[in-house]
Amino acid sequence: MELHRVINSSTCIQRHLQTTLLDEEVVELQLQDRSRTFFTRLIDKLPPLEEFTDEDGSIILQEPKYLEGSYLQQHQMVLVAPLEPVSGNILIRRSQQVFFRIPIGTNSLDCESRFLGIETVRGTPFIALAFPASGMELSQRRFYRAKTLTKLLSQVTVYLPNNDFAICPLIDIGINGLSFENPWPPGLLLPGSPVTIQFEKLNLPDSRLFAVVRNHITCRKTKDCQIVSSRCGIQFSVEDLSVARQLERTVAEIQREHLRFLKERADEAGIDLMF
Repeated sequence: MELHRVINSSTCIQRHLQTTLLDEEVVELQLQDRSRTFFTRLIDKLPPLEEFTDEDGSIILQEPKYLEGSYLQQHQMVLVAPLEPVSGNILIRRSQQVFFRIPIGTNSLDCESRFLGIETVRGTPFIALAFPASGMELSQRRFYRAKTLTKLLSQVTVYLPNNDFAICPLIDIGINGLSFENPWPPGLLLPGSPVTIQFEKLNLPDSRLFAVVRNHITCRKTKDCQIVSSRCGIQFSVEDLSVARQLERTVAEIQREHLRFLKERADEAGIDLMF
């Protein structure tokens, strides 16, 4: 059963947005009178670099003191990367309403906003949206998957039904599935397509696992928003109990490391994480 909860607290929405920013999550976005879903990421509003003149007269650029994600405390705007597909970047300028969905653990938060304009951060243009006045929390919409920020598990080998394969960077993983950077054309990995996967450095009783493609999206890279990343989400199909238990142990270890890393960043920025 799907539950709904209205969130009217700007501070609560701020904390959800800051968590999404730190967790580098993909955000779903829809425009008024448009059924198509676009994808983007939250962007931090970094202050300009400070300039200093060295003794020899050379200019030195230095990061000023800034708390990560602190611009969201002003409750004025939300910065997002350019949309994918790119047609959304034109359409959003003519849309009176903008709806975006951010993941919060196993739930999601739907917010209504509007297009404010283009905001340039350190020479790069981003989309500025109005800070949402409220949001609707929807439960049971997704499985939680932790980012693979450690070296414990960084790649997965994906085999297509025609035996073509590729070693793909692993993005995130949960007990029910994972997502990876997709090197193939989207048409080769349609929803419902079967794939076989093999993990790097993972001692499983069976070296290969069966899975099914659930979604395929394109979005901007986290570190360089000028580069577009193609990613594919798959759901595991595991029948062997020993394999399922090994997966659970590995995923639990990754999630603990991921949450520890996020908490360290959040503590430095004074952010209360929301999951």
